[in-house]
Amino acid sequence: MEKINIAELNKSFGSDELKEELKNHVKENDFVICFAYTDYGGDFFDKIAIEYFKKYYKDNIIIEKTRYNGKNAFLFGEVAQEFWKETENYLLGFDELEEFYYQKVNEQELEDFEYFIENELKEKYLFESEKVLDYLLTEKAGYYSITPQGLDFGWETLTNELLELGLIF
Repeated sequence: MEKINIAELNKSFGSDELKEELKNHVKENDFVICFAYTDYGGDFFDKIAIEYFKKYYKDNIIIEKTRYNGKNAFLFGEVAQEFWKETENYLLGFDELEEFYYQKVNEQELEDFEYFIENELKEKYLFESEKVLDYLLTEKAGYYSITPQGLDFGWETLTNELLELGLIF
């Protein structure tokens, strides 16, 4: 996330087409918020912020898909100013963004832990899926960093922990 003045648009992420489209929505002295992420840059917050503003403030955001599973977006208008002001001390302090963000974190954790169970454990070990999933969601939720691609954890390390705990055999 980055706050830029429209005069500094050439320093921001986004194609020339996206920047030209933005110019149709803003005045010369306006500032905009730039969100950007890919498999190699940006963060989970940028991804969720784009989803949030697309859902709730679709008239104040323009978005483009990028290479490497990413997106670039510009938030503009009064919403951008309110967002910047209200998030000065707490990034999730705008409107219902905190609730939306943590809902998406929970969804991502569930998705990644289910994927881990189905694709890493199921063929190699004996276990009760619900018990393992419950352990992961109660003991490991919030434990790993989260990227635009999902949870950042080592499958081997987590598998060894589950073995030591006797949750898988």
